[in-house]
Amino acid sequence: KKVKVNNQFYTFILNEDTNKLDIKFSLIETNIDDFTFEFNEENKEAYITNYSSNNTPSPLIIPEEVKGYKVTTIKETAFDNTSIKKIKLGNNINKIEDGAFKNASSLTYFITDNNQYYKAIDGILYNSDQTTLISVPTKYENSELKLNSNTKFINDYALYTNRTIKNVVFNSSLEKIGKYAFYNVNSIEELTFPNSLITIDDYAFKQNTVLKTINFNQNLQYINSNAFYGCIKIRKLEFPNSLKEIGNDAFYHCDYLSEIKFNEGLIKIGDRTFSNLTSLINIEFPSTLKSIGSSSFSACSNLKTINLKNIETIGNYAFVLCNSINKINIPKTIKSIGFNPFYGILHLDQSTFTIEENDNYVINEGVLFSKNKT
Repeated sequence: KKVKVNNQFYTFILNEDTNKLDIKFSLIETNIDDFTFEFNEENKEAYITNYSSNNTPSPLIIPEEVKGYKVTTIKETAFDNTSIKKIKLGNNINKIEDGAFKNASSLTYFITDNNQYYKAIDGILYNSDQTTLISVPTKYENSELKLNSNTKFINDYALYTNRTIKNVVFNSSLEKIGKYAFYNVNSIEELTFPNSLITIDDYAFKQNTVLKTINFNQNLQYINSNAFYGCIKIRKLEFPNSLKEIGNDAFYHCDYLSEIKFNEGLIKIGDRTFSNLTSLINIEFPSTLKSIGSSSFSACSNLKTINLKNIETIGNYAFVLCNSINKINIPKTIKSIGFNPFYGILHLDQSTFTIEENDNYVINEGVLFSKNKT
């Protein structure tokens, strides 16, 4: 039996049968042609961890080998905030970690030639069979992005802070848009998603401050946390019947959002999902909705009407400071109510704050109690 322990520089392998300890040295060396490499002694591979140069060639060519080690991996943030314009992958590169080219603000083009793991098409980087869009250069030379017909996934950070793409033509087989994929892309005004799309992941379109219109697709099931946080120009949302969950902070600080049409089929709204929407006046919850998260509609100060229908769970401060709400009826389906969900709604009284007969809560003289009034 062998026990293996790693740190930054050494690998310790203890053979418990012989009590023999093997120590393998792993070297981190800087400034080899402006690259920083991490060397893996065990498999004779080198990983690029950083690049820094005041005179970057174009294209910058990733070496096949260095000091007898195959260069196989580009690590997370390896080219973050670099001035590279074009980059050619070495043929041994078989792994590119998420965010490897994040904030490379001058990058315009990828080249792959004979690499069997990745393929560049018109300067855009895909995996070899084009099922995953890996990265679009931050300063891509075209204003339209048309996805390859094979693409099923847009990778995390794929268009992070891109400044040139104004129009995206999604393909009909796309299933998932990854984390931070379009983060802080401030040139796209309208999105139309294909019917194949199932998941929009965390932070995918966060702070797209020019985005005005979203055409959601049938078959979309999940809008994850912070997906459209800070998209301040969106005014209207209509969700498809397939949608099941809207994640935490998904539309937080979409400041001018004034109209939301929820879908039958929606089950859960996360924490702070629609917080601080001061232009929102009316909302109609679907009969399928079971859970409203903490602070999910907090500080929607002009919100007047809500219908809780078949809600089972209301989170802490869910409607705090929604001081324009004029009537609340808690349904018989309620199972759990968090701390002070209606705090700051000052003008409710016994006739406008009511509850249907249920096993968990009662209202007595305008005050909400647990059933045993403890």
